[in-house]
Amino acid sequence: MISSVINQLISSSFVHFDTINEHRKAELDVLSNWMTEKLKENKKLECIVICTHNSRRSHLGQLLISLAADYYKIKGLTAFSGGTEATAFNYRMVDALKREGFEIKETKSGTNPEYSISWGDSQLQELNTIFSKAYSHEANPQSDFLAILVCDSADQNCPVVLGAAKRIALPYKDPKDYDDTSEEDKAYTEKIHEMGKEFFYLISRIKTSQTIDTV
Repeated sequence: MISSVINQLISSSFVHFDTINEHRKAELDVLSNWMTEKLKENKKLECIVICTHNSRRSHLGQLLISLAADYYKIKGLTAFSGGTEATAFNYRMVDALKREGFEIKETKSGTNPEYSISWGDSQLQELNTIFSKAYSHEANPQSDFLAILVCDSADQNCPVVLGAAKRIALPYKDPKDYDDTSEEDKAYTEKIHEMGKEFFYLISRIKTSQTIDTV
């Protein structure tokens, strides 16, 4: 079961689809139709959310897809994240997600720490071994995956994502621009809510626009 705190976050922010502009909705609808067909064909779909440093937006995207798939009970949809290079899961995004109610534990320390993130009381409601890595890392799928690029830099540097069945750019502005300013916390919170609405809309359309196998 999804925790009451995260359910409140979803209901108060993520499912307010009327605030997404129509052009973006159209992009997301095209993608959701492709995802639905892929799920119908293979009964599973693996996604890698990609950003240059795999430090903020790509981790957030992985979490949001996983949470939305749980919320809408989409069977066979699994999310991963990666970058064009490895750095670290930025502590500012970690702290912002904690403020929103996610349970995040550091499972391995170091310059590139590892984390687990949970949003409920089931082992199925947890992402294990979250750390920064290149999208081609062995922990990620190597073929027939959906590549979602969430920053302009990754989009420009990865005109081809090797192994991807489909590549799409859905860029978001980097909250890093507000690091070490008075607007830092607000910027990270707003990014969670902005991406939350769009990723939840994307996954909700998989469930409501087509008939697929759900749990």
